[in-house]
Amino acid sequence: DFDFWVNALKERALNQGWCETKALAWNKQIQTRLSMAREEKMILNILRKALKKTRKTYMQAYRQTENRKRMYKDALIRLESKMRIKKVIKQALRVKAKEDADRFVKALELEQTAKVKMIT
Repeated sequence: DFDFWVNALKERALNQGWCETKALAWNKQIQTRLSMAREEKMILNILRKALKKTRKTYMQAYRQTENRKRMYKDALIRLESKMRIKKVIKQALRVKAKEDADRFVKALELEQTAKVKMIT
């Protein structure tokens, strides 16, 4: 009866030992998995940061080009409006010059007719 208990205790100790080794193995496996996960997380974070940075630089470049486009567009509009104003001014000057010339010609004609009338 005593031997039975000793054997049972031995068996239990062995089982417990086996369980402990299994638990240790599991623990080790879990630890490696965790470290792998940590590494993966680190890699993912690095990738995410790199992606964010590239996106940021891309967005910056995009914004710069958009700003340049807007600047060029504004400059073009300003230039066109200047040209339009110049055109309008030239046209007005032309009209005024023509009116002045017409007035001058009329004055000359009136003078001529007056002279003719005076002669006759």
